Amino acid sequence: VRRLGALASGIGVVAGAGSLLNPVVQVAALCPAPWVCRDVGGPRLAGGQSLSGGVWAVRGPGFDVTLGRDQLHLVAQPLKGSDREVSARIDNVQAVDPWTKAGVMIREDTTPGAPFFAILATPGHGVVVQFRDRPGSNAQDAARLVSMSTPVFVRIVDAGGRFTALTSPDGHEWTPVQGATQTIAMTTTSAGLAVSSHD
Repeated sequence: VRRLGALASGIGVVAGAGSLLNPVVQVAALCPAPWVCRDVGGPRLAGGQSLSGGVWAVRGPGFDVTLGRDQLHLVAQPLKGSDREVSARIDNVQAVDPWTKAGVMIREDTTPGAPFFAILATPGHGVVVQFRDRPGSNAQDAARLVSMSTPVFVRIVDAGGRFTALTSPDGHEWTPVQGATQTIAMTTTSAGLAVSSHD
């Protein structure tokens, strides 16, 4: 069986204060501007995405978001200013592997070892908050919510380089993930959806 990468279906992107994400964009393009959609880290299979009714379906190949080099599919927009946020509803993550990951990420650039902060849902290990604080350093787990499963709302708030992960059952009442706040220096940032099949 050829694995075509994880399919994260029903990802509803929610615009928030300071966010450039716009869930209203509905055009026929494969990756409508100002979104940038690309594979990171040279996975052996190509990822992809589609947008319908403000809901993204993202197919993300790659061995993982881990260690000093990531492989994933990223659907993101550049962010400006020092206070930003990104949030999404993750409806489903296909169980290519228990560690298949889909969620939101703020990333310095699209090089494989770039600094990032992410909150990601998995089919076998709940929700995990991961980060890389220096280029090429190993990615680290900041927190794991092993009892949480999809559908789930996830959010990252960046307050001048201080990153906080939050979850919500309904997209209205948000709870910070305990112990997951990190300070990471990034010169430029993009924010959006990240999917890695862990294949």
